[in-house]
Amino acid sequence: MKKIIGIAIGIIITISCFAQTATVTWGEFSKNETVFGDLIYCDNGDMIKYSYEEKRAIIGGKPTITPYLTKYDKRFKEIKSKEYKASEKGIKFTGLIKLKNFIYFRTNSYDKETKSTTHFAQPININTLEPDGAEINFGSFQANNKNDESTVNFVLSADSSKVLVFASMPYQKSENEKYYMAVYDNNLKKLWSKSVELPYLDKYVEMFSYFVTNQGEVGVLLKHFDQDVKKESIRVDGVKIASYKEKLLIYKGSDEKPQELVLDIGNKFVHAVNLSTNSKDNLTLFGLYKDKENGHITGYFVSTIDVASQKVTLAKQGGFSDELIELLDMDDQGSKSKKDPGLSNNFKFREVVQRDNGSKDYLVEFYRYKWTTDNTNGHFTSHINYEYGDIVDINIALDGKTIFTRIPKIQRAQDIDLACGFTSLPFGNKLYLFYNDNNDNISKDLSKRPDKLYNFVRSSYVMAEINAKGELNRQEVYSNRDVDGTTCPPYCKRIGKNKINLYTQRMAGLFSAKKDMFGCLEIK
Repeated sequence: MKKIIGIAIGIIITISCFAQTATVTWGEFSKNETVFGDLIYCDNGDMIKYSYEEKRAIIGGKPTITPYLTKYDKRFKEIKSKEYKASEKGIKFTGLIKLKNFIYFRTNSYDKETKSTTHFAQPININTLEPDGAEINFGSFQANNKNDESTVNFVLSADSSKVLVFASMPYQKSENEKYYMAVYDNNLKKLWSKSVELPYLDKYVEMFSYFVTNQGEVGVLLKHFDQDVKKESIRVDGVKIASYKEKLLIYKGSDEKPQELVLDIGNKFVHAVNLSTNSKDNLTLFGLYKDKENGHITGYFVSTIDVASQKVTLAKQGGFSDELIELLDMDDQGSKSKKDPGLSNNFKFREVVQRDNGSKDYLVEFYRYKWTTDNTNGHFTSHINYEYGDIVDINIALDGKTIFTRIPKIQRAQDIDLACGFTSLPFGNKLYLFYNDNNDNISKDLSKRPDKLYNFVRSSYVMAEINAKGELNRQEVYSNRDVDGTTCPPYCKRIGKNKINLYTQRMAGLFSAKKDMFGCLEIK
């Protein structure tokens, strides 16, 4: 592939990808040097980016943060930019929310005297990027200190008509589990809210996930250690069994008691579960389980939930194949030991997608991080070291047939992990995954351990094709070095049946500024 010089609107890269053709079209690099914050896609194809300029202060002072909103059209051209300033001291800009075709700028403010953090949203005119209406106050939440605040998350319904504001209170070992929920419509008008105190001690509850339906109902999935012990198992009649139950609590409003559904997968130990809802509010539960309480992950399960009848149906359950486990063992991401075979506990659920033939792909990925501290002449600096490893695709056909496919990769990054992970695109009866990798890994035999990727600037942006038989083929789409930037999979998004938007950053160097650009990849 020839080196691309001077990226500009209209530059196109075309590659032959197995039976398909992939076309990549790039825009131009951003005009200003800013730090990336967040990105949303508008219904008309425009994109709005939140970024900020950070000016370092004199030693001992705090840096100055200047937020910006920048709008791009569907041809990836920068058409408008707006600088923002905090109305009060201590305001922190945290990101964007998009509901239908409305956008909101999220902020929060910590109050040392009341030991609380207040969360806000400022409506933004999607055309002018100017503030449009009064600021919305979501409420103030407990904070033991600035580093120990309530965890407040914003979750959208499948059709983006509702948003759930969910706050988990700071951990208190000797108190009952508490959380707060509020449901808003797409104009951020509050529909209902509720403060919940469960009849279980905080130390006996683990929160898995929560969601909001298109009708404004809220589901909370948790693990309750109902035997009043924190360990994973108890012994009954000489047999170890799980010491907890997985419960789904469904709230339909502020005054009603929740429905409580207990999930049952037999005598297994649940590693992780995730609930998803579609545009018709059908609920699907996907989880990973272990045969031993402290063992490796040995299998998966899928359950369907009928809220109206309060019925939970175990639709599919199965163990991972010996072949898959052996391959993961080679990558140090699993174990083929006869005493405890399975996947590493670092595998996390990422997403579920559906192919045109009706089969579903449940994608899990190896992920872990750790802190390290360096000492340079008495000056200590701490770093987060990220590792994103293999992807495992669990494809379940309509007739229940299951195929496992391993997509080998080992990505390692320090402090910033925007270039790690992957983007998925189901097209026809195939699934395509896009990620950064060493070029040498593309042609390497799939039975071999992949080389680690450290230098993302010199990496390849790879397309991995998984066909209906679970067979994997890989090919370079382009070299990140050639496009003078590094593609960021977490912010690449499917925008059509056969298209994904690309987001790429160019890191600052001795003679270059930190900038970014957009593009589009289309499969034909």
